[in-house]
Amino acid sequence: MNDEEIQILAKDTAKKHINNLADQLKTGDFNFNPQVVDEETKKAQDQERKRKVEEVGDILSKSSTFLCDMCKGCLFNLIYIVKQVPASISPNGKLTAVPVQVFRCGECNYISDDMLPNKLITDINIDEIVNRQYKPNQ
Repeated sequence: MNDEEIQILAKDTAKKHINNLADQLKTGDFNFNPQVVDEETKKAQDQERKRKVEEVGDILSKSSTFLCDMCKGCLFNLIYIVKQVPASISPNGKLTAVPVQVFRCGECNYISDDMLPNKLITDINIDEIVNRQYKPNQ
């Protein structure tokens, strides 16, 4: 797997998790009931969890670090664009606010196109907002 494929996989996975969380928030369908498991099952689950952590670590060690397009900074702040879902199309029939996560450069505040969720932000000119908030290093 090359760096580009890993980045695409990471973005797709993150989007799936965000969409799943948004669906749970909309429906109120949270499952926080812990299951009672025997020691053998718990041990198998722990081993599987460790294997997955090692796999993710392996993928990340082979991945390049994302750099800001403007200042080449590598630290980002998580911000939100809030979408309003009209009651007419909302699953619960009420006006709903849904936060959409966006990463903004911690050095210069620039938002790279790669950090925007595709097709979710179509009703505003994000480039105009980015340019207004962009503060190049002095």
